[in-house]
Amino acid sequence: MEQIAFDLRQFGAQVLTKLTRGFAEYFDDTTAAFIKSSITRSGLTAAQKNAVGGDIAVSIPAADGTAANMSARALALRTALVDARMHMNLAQVPTSERYLIAGPEVEAILLKDPEFVSCDYSGDTNALRRAIVGRIYGFDIVIHNSFGLEAYLFHKSAMLLVSACPAIPMGAVQGSIQNVNGIATRMLVDYDYGRKADTIGLDTMYGLSTVAEDPDYSVRGTVIGEKFVRGLKVAITETAPSGG
Repeated sequence: MEQIAFDLRQFGAQVLTKLTRGFAEYFDDTTAAFIKSSITRSGLTAAQKNAVGGDIAVSIPAADGTAANMSARALALRTALVDARMHMNLAQVPTSERYLIAGPEVEAILLKDPEFVSCDYSGDTNALRRAIVGRIYGFDIVIHNSFGLEAYLFHKSAMLLVSACPAIPMGAVQGSIQNVNGIATRMLVDYDYGRKADTIGLDTMYGLSTVAEDPDYSVRGTVIGEKFVRGLKVAITETAPSGG
C-alpha cells in the first residue's frame, strides 16, 4: 500500500510494461521449446528422406581466430544451408516466407565469414556495418537467445500458434481483454484481503501445432502422406583441430 500511495506514478510504465514483457518472454521461451522439439523431419522413413531430404548434420572446426578458420566454419555452415534449401525445394515447400531461426553463435559465424562481409558478395555494406544478417539463400534470418549452435528452417505455414481468452469472472474487480503482440490476453485486477493489496494478472489459453501434409501427398513417386516436411533442423557440432 505504501508503494501504491507514494511510489506508483505511472501504472503503464511501472507495472503493466513489466507484466507484458514477462508475458511476451514466456511465449518466446515456450515457442522456442516447441520449435526445438517439433521442427524436424525425424519422423520420415529412409525412403521418404531419400525423396525429400531429412534433417542435416554439419561439423565445423572449432574456432581459433584465424581467417582461414573463420572461412572454413562459415563455408561448412553455408553449405549446410544450401542443402537445407534443396530439401525444402524437393518437398515442394513454397519459396516465399521461409525463415531460419538460430542462436547468436550461428549469426557470429556468418558475420565473421570473410566472403560474406566482402562488398562484392553482399552487394550492400550498409546492412553489414549494422551487423544485420538479413536474408540468406531465400531465408529470413531470426536470431534469438533461446537457441544455441543450431538452426531451424521452416515455412511460415509450418506451425500454428492460437490463443483465446477465458471469460472475465463475474467476481473480478476489473477485467479487460487485450491483444499483446498478437496474443489474446486477459488482464484481471482484484483485491487480496490477506495481503491487503491489489493483484494484477495476465493470462490466456493457447496451443501450438505443426502442420502435416495431406494423406495423398507424394514426391517423385514416393508417398509421404501426413508427415511434417515444411521445416527441418540443422544440427551443428564443433570438431577439435587435427592432432589437438
